[in-house]
Amino acid sequence: MALNSFFQINLPYGIKRNADGEWFAFNRDYAPLGFNKNESPSENGLFNDLPIHTKYANLTDARLLELAGDEKFVKRDADGKIDTVFLYIDNDHPLKNSKNGVPYFDKLAKLGTIQRKTE
Repeated sequence: MALNSFFQINLPYGIKRNADGEWFAFNRDYAPLGFNKNESPSENGLFNDLPIHTKYANLTDARLLELAGDEKFVKRDADGKIDTVFLYIDNDHPLKNSKNGVPYFDKLAKLGTIQRKTE
């Protein structure tokens, strides 16, 4: 997909967890925010070679499901743990309708309250 708008390139389509329990926000092309070229993801698809992942405190499946607003907005790994949360669905413009459950900017506000994990 060729991204051609500020919204598609720079605002989150979702968040994804890597094997180390770290998260990154991805745009409509499943690339880190700001990426605007049709480049293939890193070998494992999680851009682990870039400094974009962060560990967050208290990011439980319950909190992720609250953020998603509905089970249809999450993907789970082989163990049933949420590893991807979508903030809106395909063929939906998150700013123009309410098909996506919780309004988009409410989801962003919830994301903004999640604190980085300090070790």
